[in-house]
Amino acid sequence: DDGDGAERDEARAKVQKCLSDVASSTDKQVVVVSTWVASGVAEVAYVEARALGLPTVGFACKLAEQQHTFDVDDVHVVGRNHGDETRALLSFCDALVKIGGGVNEASMYASFKGRKFAFDL
Repeated sequence: DDGDGAERDEARAKVQKCLSDVASSTDKQVVVVSTWVASGVAEVAYVEARALGLPTVGFACKLAEQQHTFDVDDVHVVGRNHGDETRALLSFCDALVKIGGGVNEASMYASFKGRKFAFDL
């Protein structure tokens, strides 16, 4: 579900704040990494990253290749089933940002050992 316009605007504002906070807290190159989908907050994050000239990386399982995906700079297909890519995605990241999300995202966020940023929707 891509949400309505107001939710999308709220997600966009939170993604912009997040990217600003993360970029100002590190000397490293900021790379936007998410699930390789063209919907929801992931799509908003990828669009904002493109607008700022930031690299984009998508992680997904083999099944995602049959779904609507975002044209990221680098794709990592890991495993066959949804969730198989989670460990690889987390190990790729130095910091993790969670914007909204459900049970799976909360679990990923809790298990991540690096720097964390969280924003509710």
